[in-house]
Amino acid sequence: GNVPRGQAGSKTVQLTAKNGRFEPHFLIANVGDTLELIDGGPEIHNPNVPFFANMTPSAMVPAGANQKILLTSPEPGVVPIGCNIHKWMKAYLLVQDHPFVTVSEADGSIKIEGLPAGHDLGFRAWHESGVIDGRELANGIVFRKGRFDLVLQPGTNDFGDVVIPAQTFHSDRTCGSSS
Repeated sequence: GNVPRGQAGSKTVQLTAKNGRFEPHFLIANVGDTLELIDGGPEIHNPNVPFFANMTPSAMVPAGANQKILLTSPEPGVVPIGCNIHKWMKAYLLVQDHPFVTVSEADGSIKIEGLPAGHDLGFRAWHESGVIDGRELANGIVFRKGRFDLVLQPGTNDFGDVVIPAQTFHSDRTCGSSS
């Protein structure tokens, strides 16, 4: 059935490039929000934001300046952000047309409030270095390629602990080889 959608956004989400890193590392925005790219100085940065559905910024952000981008459409997935000058700098942005999204806390817990009960909902879990696959929730639902579907019951729906072994995730760097 049709799932109620949230209101369009109108806030500004900020991504600051400073001290050789982006802060925060992961941003969530809604359609209608503005992404503000801030250069915290002292050097110039050239954020690379490869949008699929929104306008991609094209200019460098001078030291101490900023650039604003109106987010007009949801993105089909997480947008990786890099700096064309400082290749090690990375951040991620998710642009949605609903408010039912969150970033996990430091202990890995999440809480999403206001989800409609009685609707078939699709859930996705994402991590920058791996796919969550084959992990079972407390109620017997199993992640398949980072996704699962569920009809929520009225009240609190607790999925329990989902333990994901470290070897599920990988690094894009080679640490060395043995012969």
